[in-house]
Amino acid sequence: WVVGSKDDAIASLSPDGDTILFESRRESDAFQIYTIDVDGDDLTRLTHTDALNIRPAWSPDGSRIVFISARDGDYQIYVMNSDGTKQRRLTYDLGVVNSPTWSPDGSLILFNADRTGNLDLYVMRDDGSDIRQITTHPADDYQGSWQP
Repeated sequence: WVVGSKDDAIASLSPDGDTILFESRRESDAFQIYTIDVDGDDLTRLTHTDALNIRPAWSPDGSRIVFISARDGDYQIYVMNSDGTKQRRLTYDLGVVNSPTWSPDGSLILFNADRTGNLDLYVMRDDGSDIRQITTHPADDYQGSWQP
């Protein structure tokens, strides 16, 4: 078994370098989120919905994963433990959201949303609280990045 088949996408290495996190549609029509050890052992499917689950990203300490899911209709941000447990929705009423990324200390999540009619950047705490819009110009803002 190898990550990189035609059904796999968006792979990243865990902070400790032992596990690969990726999205795949190998077992369903909609992308789901998986992990696998770097040696190819212990393939684990973390999401089990009929809906799309995409754009997974490790927290800096490797204990959590932020991702996008359409399980409740629109694309929204969810977080789960790195073993797939405690999946929880973090965003509501922001339109379609995308591109979640953790702050270097893991306390914040940066993402974009089309709540105002175009894509703007937002930031929130890792529990979904204190959502703040950080860009407001009329051009779309697709993917923010953290700087040290």
